Amino acid sequence: MIEVRDLVHRYEGIERPAVDGVTLSVDDGEFLVLAGPNGSGKTTLVRHFNGLLDPDDGEVLVNGRSVGEDLVAARTAVGMVFQRPRNQFVAVASLSRAFARADRFALALRARCFAWNPTLPPLAFGRADYVVLAAAAALAASALV
Repeated sequence: MIEVRDLVHRYEGIERPAVDGVTLSVDDGEFLVLAGPNGSGKTTLVRHFNGLLDPDDGEVLVNGRSVGEDLVAARTAVGMVFQRPRNQFVAVASLSRAFARADRFALALRARCFAWNPTLPPLAFGRADYVVLAAAAALAASALV
């Protein structure tokens, strides 16, 4: 479960907050769609879910624990799929440990993510998303963003 309480985030040098007083909760099994124009704060908001950004005010809880107080638990619980998946292949050691488990290794095989290779052949835009999504799922995150 992800819970956001009165979240405010400001970028340095910009007067208007990127996120201003957002409160929401997403229970286990629920889906949430954030829609809005470019620059409306969608990405800024979700980067708080696993502590990639620190709020200026407010609080984010993941599975009942404050992200700011337990960053490791938040990053374990919230798998992120970024807008540019080619820039996401950073957690090589974590993926190797996750793929060691047989039940998750099958998922990796289906996604054709056999081993880390920094010179991966070009993938169609949507296929790169699938590989990143499979990697996040293999890490057993309780939420995928």
